[in-house]
Order: sequence, then structure tokens, then C-alpha cells
Amino acid sequence: MKATARRARISPNTAKYYLDQVKEKYRRAGRPTYTKTDLARRVREDGLDG
Repeated sequence: MKATARRARISPNTAKYYLDQVKEKYRRAGRPTYTKTDLARRVREDGLDG
């Protein structure tokens, strides 16, 4: 997370906050993401992997 935050030029706390927000949106949509693998799968399913 630290390396990703550094590349995005944000703090690790901000990166974690953003990640938590994404996970919460998936949870509210009835598609919870418990692990990094779950989250990566959802991102691919939704075509957000750029």
C-alpha cells in the first residue's frame, strides 16, 4: 500500500481510506470483497482494470 500511495502521490492513510470506500460500495451493492483477490476479481468483472 505504501508503494502504491507513493506512486499516486498520496499518503498511505489516504490510500487506505480510498480502498475502504471502494470495499464499502461493493458491500452495499451486495458484492462484498473480503480479500485482495476478491477485490481484484470484482474490478476485472466490472471492467475497471484499465
